[in-house]
Parts: sequence; structure tokens; C-alpha cells
Amino acid sequence: MSIHLYPIADIGLCLWERRVAVPDQTYPSHDSSHSRPFQRAITMHKNSNGHIGFIQKRGKITSIVKDSSAARNGLLTGHNICEINGQNVIGLKDSQIMDILATAGTTVTLTVMPKAVFEHMVKRMSFGLVSLMDHSTPEV
Repeated sequence: MSIHLYPIADIGLCLWERRVAVPDQTYPSHDSSHSRPFQRAITMHKNSNGHIGFIQKRGKITSIVKDSSAARNGLLTGHNICEINGQNVIGLKDSQIMDILATAGTTVTLTVMPKAVFEHMVKRMSFGLVSLMDHSTPEV
């Protein structure tokens, strides 16, 4: 079988697929990151003192401790925390977020979002909606 390659810069993928006939071509299915393209999940481990290595204020990462799990795993300052181990923390007070982190166990997965995207999203919601959000712990 021979395949003739055509320049694809000016044609769409569907047209390219018709020109390059590859039998039984399968494409990978979409993973969960496509359903939330602006959020990132970062898994970190607490040190012997029970710290992950970042400081947050009002749900926003304000600083990262050098050589901490947060620094090694790519947590960035300026990003907002959306979830801790799958539990929504948007709109919670700092003390509530710190309590969730303290009781989270040794491995913690944070779902974070860049500041600009987060602020745009929250600005579009009414304050009442933020306060009505489900903040319950997800069942595993």
C-alpha cells in the first residue's frame, strides 16, 4: 500500500483524512483534562512536618517554599486553588482551606487555575452562586 502525502497546512484534518486513506485508524479518546482545559491537577506529598510547601491567601497561591514538594511538582504562584483532593474550595475562608489541607493525608492533589481565568469565571457568577456551591468531601 502506498500513501501519498499532501501538504496539510491549508486543508482541514477531515480533508486530510480523506486524502490519506489509513485503514482502521483509531484516535485516542479524550481524557478528563479536555473537559477542564484551564485547570491543572498537581499531586504533592507532605514533608515530615506535614507541610506541602506553599502559602495561600484567599485561595490564591502567594509563595512557594524552595525545594518543597510544591516547587518540585510545578505549583505556580498567582494560581487559584479550585479543589483539594476533589473537594471544591472556591469561596471558602483561609481557615477552612487550611483545615482541609491539614486533614488531607500525606498525598494531596490540588486542582489549580490561572488567576486571569479564575477571576473571569468568578466575575461571571453571582456571589450567591459561589456561596451555594457544593463543598462536600467527594466519596471514593
